[in-house]
Amino acid sequence: ARALAGAAAWSREQPRQAAPAPPLTPREHEVLRWAATGRTNPEIAARLGLTCNTVTGYLKSAMHKLGVRNRTELALAARESGLVS
Repeated sequence: ARALAGAAAWSREQPRQAAPAPPLTPREHEVLRWAATGRTNPEIAARLGLTCNTVTGYLKSAMHKLGVRNRTELALAARESGLVS
């Protein structure tokens, strides 16, 4: 009976809405869009006329703002928050 009551209570819970993503700079957003498509840092750097270190910096800043720890989590968070499609 407890299990059924717990399942019923769980099914009534409201889905949590994702917190709005903090604003990224236009360049962070651009680098993030390329990274989310699977491009490497050297590829992104060459495409945008930046150094690899600069691309890394933009990605680290975006990771910090979105509260993620790695590139995979960054791409997932960006998709879930609507930053990339």
